[in-house]
Amino acid sequence: MIIVAIFLYYGFFGFLYHIILKMKGEPVLWRCACSLLSILSLLAALHLSIPDFNLEILMQRYKWYFRCYFSFTIVFFYLGGWQKSKKIADVAKQKNFRSHLFKSFIGLLIYLAFEFNLISF
Repeated sequence: MIIVAIFLYYGFFGFLYHIILKMKGEPVLWRCACSLLSILSLLAALHLSIPDFNLEILMQRYKWYFRCYFSFTIVFFYLGGWQKSKKIADVAKQKNFRSHLFKSFIGLLIYLAFEFNLISF
């Protein structure tokens, strides 16, 4: 588990490096979504590396805070992705980027439908 935690710490610091130094020209919402995702990576690394840090109890105790956090991450991701797609000058690349954004949105809707038991087999 420590090896996985090391990779997650590396992902956290890699995200921060990328956000601060490499993404200066990107939309602010896109950078906010990436920083929120990096914080999730840090929480997962803490869960795996510190024995007394139990993320499941924390998520149950502060359930609505985590739901709001995930909601902000998702909204920032899609709004930032839409802003990023507007900056692409090539129409074919712009359509390809938007189709990937749309496909991930459809996948998110399917996941949420299963998560909240709207679809069951």
